[in-house]
Amino acid sequence: MHHISKFIFIAILFVSFYSCAFFDKNGDVFMKNLSKKLSTENRDTITFSIDDLVSFDWDDLFIFPPYSDDDRINKELGFNWSNGKAEETAVKHSDQIVLFVFVKKNKVVKYFSVDTIKDFAYLKGIKYSKEKAKFIAIKRGERLYSIKDL
Repeated sequence: MHHISKFIFIAILFVSFYSCAFFDKNGDVFMKNLSKKLSTENRDTITFSIDDLVSFDWDDLFIFPPYSDDDRINKELGFNWSNGKAEETAVKHSDQIVLFVFVKKNKVVKYFSVDTIKDFAYLKGIKYSKEKAKFIAIKRGERLYSIKDL
């Protein structure tokens, strides 16, 4: 019986650690603000600016699509940063995750993964300046949206 209790404790500890490793406050705040914007306006098409949804300073936003690896991320950024972030954020192995990387003066200031319930798969680019990071959300279902460049 003691071994079962020990096993359950280790399993709970592992699940807790795993959940915390992927918890991202910035991504949660971003998604909460985006969801609020979409539900408040309650229209079939809604325009929004990324800068209105985050509370930190940045110059450029890179939005990496599902299955992006570290080499692609570093190449697009123009400097070596990723070093395992594709694995950490699950963007490398999942078709349901996009990676947002915010850069200021060629330095990453924030990054987080976003699930594709807000579908960013239709974007034309990867890099967006603060002035150009404006998008349109097109309603596809009850809480499903396709996000496109404005």
